[in-house]
Amino acid sequence: MNTEAFIENFIDAHASEFKDMCSRIWEFSEIRFREFKSSALQQEYLKKNGFSIRAGLAGEKTAFIAEYGTGSPVIGFLGEFDALPDLGHGCGHHLLGTGDLAAAVALRYCLESLQSENISGTVRYYGCPAEENAGGKGFLVRDGFFDNCDIALSWHPGTENRVVGNGSLANFRVFYNFHGKSAHAAAAPQMGRSALDAVELMDVGTNYLREHVPDGVRIHYAITNAGGTSPNVVQSESQVLYAIRAKDIDTVKQVFARVSDIARGAGLMTGTTVDIKQVAAYSDYINTDFLSSMVYRELKVFDSDSKYDSESPSSGSTDVGDVSWVVPTAYFSTVCYEAGTALHSEEAVKHGRDPLAYNGMLTAAKVLARTALHIYLEPQSVGEAVESWKKRLGQRKYISPLPSDVLPDSW
Repeated sequence: MNTEAFIENFIDAHASEFKDMCSRIWEFSEIRFREFKSSALQQEYLKKNGFSIRAGLAGEKTAFIAEYGTGSPVIGFLGEFDALPDLGHGCGHHLLGTGDLAAAVALRYCLESLQSENISGTVRYYGCPAEENAGGKGFLVRDGFFDNCDIALSWHPGTENRVVGNGSLANFRVFYNFHGKSAHAAAAPQMGRSALDAVELMDVGTNYLREHVPDGVRIHYAITNAGGTSPNVVQSESQVLYAIRAKDIDTVKQVFARVSDIARGAGLMTGTTVDIKQVAAYSDYINTDFLSSMVYRELKVFDSDSKYDSESPSSGSTDVGDVSWVVPTAYFSTVCYEAGTALHSEEAVKHGRDPLAYNGMLTAAKVLARTALHIYLEPQSVGEAVESWKKRLGQRKYISPLPSDVLPDSW
């Protein structure tokens, strides 16, 4: 049997189902940890196609794992389905999750057809919520849901066919909540302690810090609570949300400590107090060269001009990074948008259901499924992938950057 043709023919034959799923998830536009309709839609489809389901994982109500088959190797496909707040599907996760699901289902039927040839293994689809702003996969990793996964594969919609090289940016998301004392700003200003002043002083202090951090560090912030709309009242409460990025998780931790010291200093200057609440963490991505080379070979089947630079860094962050620290992982993009289209934009939302987007999703599904198929047919490749992964890791060990008391939150 031509197994590669089987996979491609299956995905093409069911393309209308996968396009419909994409379209419905695009319409749902559910944000982090609230993807109830999107998650249920995928679970229902997978159940109908013979997958067992475990749902509500790691404190994430919309997270689930779907499995078909038994034994090793266990290959996990990392799906997503969350939208961006106040924007919609501007990052293509309606395509991303459906593409991974399509690959898993096609592979399930391909393995079934190979049972007489003693080809076995487990196909696993991870329904991963809250990639945007909350790093949902990090909670799944921390709680052990990748402990028995042998290989992880995923992709992302983009403007080029490219295997992702080493080094997405590690990232912390942290709320700084300042508490002061309200007072009439004209009649009794001396009685007030301004939480908004503290936020502004913190932001000024952090901007001065930028001169004294390593190259590649990125610090962003948004004032999420200015304390009200009345200028004649001293603001007793104020909040700012920080994103701190760097090329590796250790640098993020160091910069986070310095930013937090600045926040405490702002509190001392204004007579206010500050609560520091970390809500998300993304580790940097560890490329497994052996797996990425396999993906690249399959990607070139569909586009001979596909790119792969094993050392090329990414300027963004992804919670696939946390998975890549505990499981050999490969990650790539396919053309779903015209060149020049910026993700996290209204333009990306608008074109998320164009034929180009759907075609890119179907191509990604075929690349994912074909790559996994070769691993099932050549199980020794798992060991080669592990050796390649360990070489990249060196002596580094994964320690979850999420504090043990941080739980998934729909902030």
